[in-house]
Amino acid sequence: KSAFPDAPPTMLHISTRDIHVGEHNGQADYEEQLVDRVAATLQWATFAHGKLDQIVITLGSDWLTVDNAFRQITRGTQIPGAVSPWECIQLAQRLAIRVIDLCRQVAPVVAINEQGNHDAVLGSAVASICAAWYRDCDDVALFGHHGHKRRPTQVAQTVAGMFAPIWGRCRFRYVMMGHRHHHQSFPLGDAGGVEIIQTRSPSAHTEYE
Repeated sequence: KSAFPDAPPTMLHISTRDIHVGEHNGQADYEEQLVDRVAATLQWATFAHGKLDQIVITLGSDWLTVDNAFRQITRGTQIPGAVSPWECIQLAQRLAIRVIDLCRQVAPVVAINEQGNHDAVLGSAVASICAAWYRDCDDVALFGHHGHKRRPTQVAQTVAGMFAPIWGRCRFRYVMMGHRHHHQSFPLGDAGGVEIIQTRSPSAHTEYE
């Protein structure tokens, strides 16, 4: 903090993509691991950067691993060993509220709902539950691209075309994507200086993968 007393406003993005709640046993332990990771990230970010002005998290984007009563993903692929969709929703909304409440202690929160290839329907349902839960809170806003409908090298042009006025005003351009479960950066200097960042997943390997 003392090294950067005049630091500009700081936004922290915590990628909660591809956590696949309900995919395997030990959900209680998995939830605690994720909450601990978010808490550690907040602690590190405030220590390294001082005051945070906004925190962005991701809902949907394969937050849940199943999307229907048959324990299938959105397109119909069966997930062996997955919990029921009702239990999956309960687990997901509890985790989402815990994560948002943790972040609210540090800065106002924006939660982006991205439709994943696993949870296009139920992910949006959990986002709606969270919107209702925080409807009277002025420090939480709910309004992305998961990564399964465009090649990484096509995303920058797509976003620039869809959101041209915002794109034109930006000094720094990043596109955050999930889906592939590993970290990778795609520097694309010929696309308006955008950097595409592939975020990793904390979920365990499964029979499906």
